[in-house]
Amino acid sequence: ELSGHPLVEARLFEILGTTYQQFGEFDRAESLLNKARVIYSRFLGPDSREATECLLTLAAIASDRGDFHYSGELYGKALATFNSLGDVRSEKTARAVEGVGEVRRMLGDLDGAKKSYLRAIELYKQVDGPLSPRTLNAKNDLVAVLDNQSDYNAAAQLARENAAAEKAALGPTSPQLAFTFNLLGYALGRMARFAEAAEYLRQAL
Repeated sequence: ELSGHPLVEARLFEILGTTYQQFGEFDRAESLLNKARVIYSRFLGPDSREATECLLTLAAIASDRGDFHYSGELYGKALATFNSLGDVRSEKTARAVEGVGEVRRMLGDLDGAKKSYLRAIELYKQVDGPLSPRTLNAKNDLVAVLDNQSDYNAAAQLARENAAAEKAALGPTSPQLAFTFNLLGYALGRMARFAEAAEYLRQAL
């Protein structure tokens, strides 16, 4: 019975909502996260860290659904609140910045996306370290932007550096490494370096 423990109930809703989001059950996830956010807002304030963390996950759900304008609005609110709370170098702030980058990329603002991803990379380096999966994943996001900008040489160079770091940090069978090999292969292919591209694409299989 949790009726007398609203913050415990809110935390349970948040955990369940995040779990449903990870399994693609977006309607259930959104409902539970909104319930958690309402409770947090009532007892801790609408700009509390807890309420804002729910907002961050709701932004990710909107992005997963392809509603990038709404997602960008939520990410922007979350980022502003984290900054006002003094969390300028936290994991949550890094996630918000990375989310803004994703929204900008999907809406075609490649320069803005590049700026956001560079900031997210620096934040993840400070929070997790330079070889953490999140840091390396954010670098792959940047590779994708460089490829979208037709800067294939820069994309290939960064993908090559990232692949070496992933192989050392995550091991040669990491799925993330395979994804980076794909990015590298595509960039090389667009530069007509087909033999190299084919080799990296083969390693990605």
